[in-house]
Amino acid sequence: MFRTIRYYVQNKFPKLYLYIYKSFLKIRKIKSKEKKVQCGKLNEDKRIYVIRIRKETLGLMGYYMAILGHIRIAIDRKCVPVVDMKNYKNTYLKECEVGEKNSWEYYFCQPSDVTLDEAYKSKNVVLSNMETPIEAEPRRFYYDFYLKQDMKQYYKIVSEMMKFNKNTKEKLNEAYAQIIQPIKTSGNKIIGVVSRGTDLLGFPGHSKQPTTDELIRETKKLMYEHSCKYIFLASDTNRAIQEFCDYFGEEYVLTNKSKRYDECGTKGENVLSDMHFERENDEYLKGMEYLTTMWLLSQADVLYGSLVGATVSAICMNKGKYDHVEIYDKGVY
Repeated sequence: MFRTIRYYVQNKFPKLYLYIYKSFLKIRKIKSKEKKVQCGKLNEDKRIYVIRIRKETLGLMGYYMAILGHIRIAIDRKCVPVVDMKNYKNTYLKECEVGEKNSWEYYFCQPSDVTLDEAYKSKNVVLSNMETPIEAEPRRFYYDFYLKQDMKQYYKIVSEMMKFNKNTKEKLNEAYAQIIQPIKTSGNKIIGVVSRGTDLLGFPGHSKQPTTDELIRETKKLMYEHSCKYIFLASDTNRAIQEFCDYFGEEYVLTNKSKRYDECGTKGENVLSDMHFERENDEYLKGMEYLTTMWLLSQADVLYGSLVGATVSAICMNKGKYDHVEIYDKGVY
């Protein structure tokens, strides 16, 4: 109910929303402060940094970038990072699973050899600030770090401390073998395109999104300039995929199997995390489908997208191997 009211005010009365939101942030900042605690006697020679995130409506790549930032903070402070997406509500846990399962470990290994259970039995523990660091802000990350070519530390963290678990790795390798590898083997190049056409549209403070027509025009231009024959389209709607197929030809538009969100908003949903599909393990599957999309996007030769979490996450996963990155940026709503 509260979330519904929030998004109504945000959409209908943006100035009022910003005033209320700024006041709310001041209060929340106090409650979210970092804490130093002693939880037990383990790891007396280490400082354990438990990564906590307050936001309950992020997509997996939003959490990914926030955790990337917290790992950077831990390293800078010579702490051992451990991710806690178990004891705090998040998009990938049902209410009954909070405190029972760590949704980060659905997809990734812990960044260190210290488990979450061990962390909460350790002597020197830092409970992180619960607010997301600047890495979770796509615009700031792109302009403050990527464009300044200050990415070496991030690529190292992704390679060494944000590894996929065994099950995830198998699924990603299978998707790569089916979708990307045949194109690469044939000697052809792929442009990865990010299309966001649902919940971000019109939200104050979020980057403006291109129309599908704008995406198609720029994609065509970039394909010619960089000799790309195929497109991998990372889209949250089937509508955009169909328009790309109609224009370029279905055989040249690559996608992975995934539930998409054309119906977002038709039943009162305000963000994609509000949408659920009638299937077993829906929360896990939504994350796995999204992660697969991002991994395949990161394996393209050229990247084109707006300043959203998907685009900057793909840049990080790609680790500097793209031939070219083109960003759509016409400011914010």
